[in-house]
Amino acid sequence: MEGKCQYSHFNNPKRKISQIVDKVLEGNITPQPSSEAAIMASYIELRAQAIRNPTHREPITEADQQFVEQVAALIEAGIRQGVFQTVDPEETAEFLLAMLHGIIIQSITRHDGPLPQLQSALKNYLRAELFLNPSRA
Repeated sequence: MEGKCQYSHFNNPKRKISQIVDKVLEGNITPQPSSEAAIMASYIELRAQAIRNPTHREPITEADQQFVEQVAALIEAGIRQGVFQTVDPEETAEFLLAMLHGIIIQSITRHDGPLPQLQSALKNYLRAELFLNPSRA
């Protein structure tokens, strides 16, 4: 991951991280029936099958690893550009993935709609623990 970045999203990793979080949590995950909620429910059901079915576990592991690698590369770029604090990129990417999964599960399995509070908490985490100059986040 060293060397010059070839991808335009590395030009503004702070914006790209925020866009990833917003895209996953943009309010499409609701307790009401919707195509987005159905897709998320299917996603969670497939992940649950991986607990007992190794054939499901491998592609899920690969997808998670790709997400972590891409987000870690964004974080590395942000650190080099001086827009992110010095953190462990892979650890932070793994934490972000776990938080997004948890928020998705909470949002599609509860009636009380915790999405706004969870979105806010995750964005506050990014401002406090990752972004430098958080007022511009």
